[in-house]
Amino acid sequence: MFEVSVDHTFAAGHALRNYKGTCENVHGHNYKVRVTIAGNQLDSTGLLVDFVDMRAAIKAVVDRLDHRFLNDLPPFDQINPSAENLAKYLCDEITPRLGDSRLRIQAVTIWETDLTSATYTPIHEPPRGRRFNVTGTWSDWRPFPDPTKGESLIAPFGSGCYDLRLGDEKVLCGSGKNVAFRMTSLLPQPLGQGTRENREKREYLLKHLGQIEYRTAPCKNSGEAKKLEVQLQREGGYRFPT
Repeated sequence: MFEVSVDHTFAAGHALRNYKGTCENVHGHNYKVRVTIAGNQLDSTGLLVDFVDMRAAIKAVVDRLDHRFLNDLPPFDQINPSAENLAKYLCDEITPRLGDSRLRIQAVTIWETDLTSATYTPIHEPPRGRRFNVTGTWSDWRPFPDPTKGESLIAPFGSGCYDLRLGDEKVLCGSGKNVAFRMTSLLPQPLGQGTRENREKREYLLKHLGQIEYRTAPCKNSGEAKKLEVQLQREGGYRFPT
């Protein structure tokens, strides 16, 4: 088993609801977060993961929190922005950005001070519900982002599959060697990279932006991603067949 760790820092304010102590008042921390990635297999260059890619994945999530009042941001507008909850949030948000089935997050540790920290270690269980005979495992469902509001897409930069729904209705699915880029083609320029003849899909997505949800699954290569897409299509029921 190989492990690689990267540290990152950010500053933010918070207040612990119902703490019944001084930390219930608004205060701030210079946080340090450490993300540890684990895996059994190195790539062709002898790396488990490139530090540059790992830093970029962490930064993309941490930038949402940096110099913000955490209690104003979801999910911390509903749950306490404790170090424990922050560690789990970072793990859940960074995981879909790994984009490589060889990798998993071993642990996320967050320090509020030099002497106090909390660690979240995810339990790596077989995914519940639907399973496929390929490497893809699905992320949680997420609201499709609205770029006019500065919202960002969370999707693998490598091979994988995506699936969209509107309530109980299946909308469409697809696959590609770069899932994140492939999904941006669902929106017209300048909001996305939509240049293909899929006007009906784009208009439908724009009309229901904010209601549509999506999920993604990373795969080893585009061939396995296509297999996953074919299995979804065989189940049927999609508004748009491809």
